[in-house]
Amino acid sequence: MNPTANRSTVEATTFNSTDADLNKGCIEEERKALLEFKHCLKDHSDRLSSWVGDDCCKWRGVAATTKQETLSRLTSETMGIPVPDFLGSFERLRHRNLSNAVFGGVIPPHLGNLSRLNYLDLNGDVYYYVPLMRVSNLNWLSGLSFLKYLDLGRVNLSEATATWMQTVNLLPSLLELHLAQCELSDFPPYSNPFVNLTSLLVIDLPHNYFNTTLPGWLFNNISTLTDLYLGGANTKGPIPQVGVGSLCHLVNLDLSHNHMESQGIELVNGLSTCSNNSLEL
Repeated sequence: MNPTANRSTVEATTFNSTDADLNKGCIEEERKALLEFKHCLKDHSDRLSSWVGDDCCKWRGVAATTKQETLSRLTSETMGIPVPDFLGSFERLRHRNLSNAVFGGVIPPHLGNLSRLNYLDLNGDVYYYVPLMRVSNLNWLSGLSFLKYLDLGRVNLSEATATWMQTVNLLPSLLELHLAQCELSDFPPYSNPFVNLTSLLVIDLPHNYFNTTLPGWLFNNISTLTDLYLGGANTKGPIPQVGVGSLCHLVNLDLSHNHMESQGIELVNGLSTCSNNSLEL
């Protein structure tokens, strides 16, 4: 059964190179995709009644400027339907936030077609502590080379737990990684040369099932890191020795509700070499 459109917001920003192009309206492929999205919903309140005609930039909830002829932002709220395959057709989309959408089922790999995307938030919902959304793998992420922000929180990644780090490592522009409560159970102890996430600012991996020691690369290879959240991630053992110059920008650290064997003296000693450290535990 299709969900009711209690609230559905689609924002489009368009860029045109000349004033003459302004009369062209929105891109036809994106107009068709918006109509397909409309047909997925039961719009009892008639919120989408204006979604007719050729120029989708004039539809209610679709905002346009005069600088870009491409959909750049899509935010929606649904009620339990699978993530539609056609969302992967917005190839020029740069910002996608579906964190308020209560989607279910498998995330379609077609999202990997969004090669210009720099922000992807699919933070899901849970039903009796079980994520409603899941993936069979994360290979589709490798096509998102411009991605700066990734949030797959509360998405079941258990089928990708052996390869999630390898895939994330292929995202050279990534600044924030949020994978909270994703049923991950593998925390690869790769050596430093393997890890290419040297620009990361935020690593957010709480409430997973790692059941392993913290990898050394996490404390030695990401000097830009400001926030590290691993609360309730089921890590164990000692805290790795912090390399000289590593974690000097760290502001927030959460290692609570784990099975650590040390009191963090290694971390404190490592950070003592930083002249500008402002860590908050």
